[in-house]
Amino acid sequence: MVFTPWHTAHGEAAPSFLTVADIVPLSPADNSVDTNAVIIEGAGTITSFGDSPHNVIKRVKFVPLVVLRKSGGGGSSIILINSVILNLLGKKDRTISDVSYGMYLCDGSDHWSEVYFAQQGSALVSELEERVAVLEAKLK
Repeated sequence: MVFTPWHTAHGEAAPSFLTVADIVPLSPADNSVDTNAVIIEGAGTITSFGDSPHNVIKRVKFVPLVVLRKSGGGGSSIILINSVILNLLGKKDRTISDVSYGMYLCDGSDHWSEVYFAQQGSALVSELEERVAVLEAKLK
């Protein structure tokens, strides 16, 4: 019988809560983030998901500070920087201003690739609602 090492968390472990930083370690060698579900909160720029010797896929929920402070006048968003070590879909930087979800694959050599990304809501719908509100105000 052949045994294959399993480098992902088993079952549905509780998500890990991480804060936005230049490097946010999703799957460090010490297994301190021993779950496949991660919630990243805060505001700022992320250039890497850190060094990882594991072949792993992580589900990430992004909660930018804008969402956390909506009642208090807003704040900053999360910015992901596209690079060789953080390969994003569309090959360009991503600004996250609302709750969003992504899946990120590490090749076991510290390189992360985005395989899925979706942001809640739609900027176009929000813009249209604002335009309609302005027009309705002018009609009154």
